[in-house]
Amino acid sequence: MVLKQIRDATQYVRQNPKLFFRTGIPSGNECALQLAGDALILGGRNVGILRHDTWWIVGADEDWLVHPQLSTEDLFARLVAFPEAGDNSVRSEILVSVFAQDVVLFLDRIGTSLRGKPIPNVVSEIVANRSEWRRAISFQWIDQ
Repeated sequence: MVLKQIRDATQYVRQNPKLFFRTGIPSGNECALQLAGDALILGGRNVGILRHDTWWIVGADEDWLVHPQLSTEDLFARLVAFPEAGDNSVRSEILVSVFAQDVVLFLDRIGTSLRGKPIPNVVSEIVANRSEWRRAISFQWIDQ
């Protein structure tokens, strides 16, 4: 078997959504479910998904975006192997980075915009009211 090196992970994901989404079609719902699953696998015990209009928020009591070799930003830019989830698994952060309009990261309820618009006040308020969450990812998904 010959392995093919992927030079541009975001382009590869964009061109091959059937490899990453059960329906083959990117959706905010499936991105949120996959992020929540990752958080659970990586030690989260109190994991939740909330939706406000076009914004999805996934939060957990553990910071599941910690990686021994990669920065948080790298997790959103690369296809990252996810052996904890099984053979041939990859982490889900890149899916949000590729397909969502805006991405905001929260750590201890302090938000940082990873891409897109400034953080909407309502999203910050929702996360601030979830004191049990250490980490949250919020992203805006507008169906096309």
